[in-house]
Amino acid sequence: MNIRRQWIISLAAALVITLLAGAGAIRRIDSWMQDWLYQRPGVTSDDIIIIGIDDAAFDVLGPYNTWDRNIMAAAIEMLASDPDNRPAATAVDVLYAGSTSESADKRLAEAADALGNVVTASLAEYGEEVTWENGHAASLDRSAVIQYEQPFDGLRDASVQGHINAMYDTDGVMRHALLYVEPDGNRIYSMAYEAYRLYAEAHGIECKEPSVNHKGFFYVPFTGRPGSYYDGV
Repeated sequence: MNIRRQWIISLAAALVITLLAGAGAIRRIDSWMQDWLYQRPGVTSDDIIIIGIDDAAFDVLGPYNTWDRNIMAAAIEMLASDPDNRPAATAVDVLYAGSTSESADKRLAEAADALGNVVTASLAEYGEEVTWENGHAASLDRSAVIQYEQPFDGLRDASVQGHINAMYDTDGVMRHALLYVEPDGNRIYSMAYEAYRLYAEAHGIECKEPSVNHKGFFYVPFTGRPGSYYDGV
């Protein structure tokens, strides 16, 4: 009787754990444990300035998707206007794929070229891809890059590209960042890494890649929580 009871308890425990795992509860607990063990708030660097798009900009310029590219060009030109205070690296976290106004596109590309060390956004789209051999499906890649968007030609030639792919956990926190994507076998590093690399080169700092897993992800130790960063414009 005791043996039967032990079996029942063991089976019930296994069932509960399986249900929790299927619901993602264990993953959430694991994420919280990572936060508790590895996240150590610190002082943010005053070498980093974020120029944000806020409600005041929307009030003056309208919805972002209607903005002319002359607006970003003007912002980049302003950053280049003082030779003694040019940024070591500038990351433009906006994807400018395709052509719009010829004059606006040209101005944006020329502004990026004149400033130098500008990182512009690219984006990889993931999906399933089947590998065929001798007319038969040999393998299925569920995380293949099926499309890759880049800046328009002029801007691509005038800047460094960095991908802006971001994968959030189920609680809305991005604890793991993707160091690189590999469309068509070419390795494209993230915008954050490229900005760091250019900054390091400008200051004579050794540039080190973080350790990644087999999918190219690395754990991100944040300096502060959302809302704790104030060095912005």
